[in-house]
Amino acid sequence: ALTVYSQAFGVADGVTPALESTRVYKPDNLTFVPDEHGRPQTYPTYSYAVHAAVVDVDVETGISTVRRFGVVHDCGTVINPTLVEGQMHGAVAMGIGAALMESIVHDDDGCLVTDRLKRYLMPRAGDLPDIEVEHLVTPSPFTLLGAKGAGEAGVGGALSAVVNAIDDALAPLGVVLDRLPLTPPTVLAALQTAEGRNA
Repeated sequence: ALTVYSQAFGVADGVTPALESTRVYKPDNLTFVPDEHGRPQTYPTYSYAVHAAVVDVDVETGISTVRRFGVVHDCGTVINPTLVEGQMHGAVAMGIGAALMESIVHDDDGCLVTDRLKRYLMPRAGDLPDIEVEHLVTPSPFTLLGAKGAGEAGVGGALSAVVNAIDDALAPLGVVLDRLPLTPPTVLAALQTAEGRNA
């Protein structure tokens, strides 16, 4: 096999290597037929995480700044620590972006307005704090190496942690947050609505 793939073109010009191997593995816990509650089990493992965010909210400008962010997640057996760390950092960045700035906007004619990076805002390195990641390792009994998904527990948890931190900061003022992203104009509008209710 090594000879065919590494030397075939040098030995026999124009010959396409024909060796091929296919193997399929299906974990034992997959069921595509719904259970008594109507739920199929179509994914072999579920990772999970706990997220915490420290956020400053400037009530004069509506600007929210994530000062500190920590996550402890369990993706089962960590096969490549560098890639797992990178996936969690990227997922947390996506969650923070969804919480604070990312938004698809259309004009009155239905044309996409946020069609380039000058209009579709995403967090840059300077917009993010150091992301502190810790690992809890409980191997999955359903996969060959005990691995689970390594990025799936990042986006939703990060978004929720940031939004809840902002909600907690503004709750004493009677602010109700009811839309995302929490851009400065959205936060200021929520503050003004709360002032009107409290007046």
